[in-house]
Amino acid sequence: MERNPTINANTTDEEIRRLGLQALQREMGVVNATRFLLLFDKGHGNYTEERHQWLDQVSMEDIIAQLQTMRTEGTK
Repeated sequence: MERNPTINANTTDEEIRRLGLQALQREMGVVNATRFLLLFDKGHGNYTEERHQWLDQVSMEDIIAQLQTMRTEGTK
């Protein structure tokens, strides 16, 4: 796969986005490139808040115990 020599550390996000879309369209065609892009979803909610809601309820000892159980069950 050839690399675009014009892409470097100074390439802007907008230029990367433009070049990426061009590559998708070139390789997949407009319709399939569009279908591909529609598969991506940024999601919803606040991941950091939700993560704390479930992680704050679990101790490190609980996590270690679960991992040990998984290892034991996986070796049977």
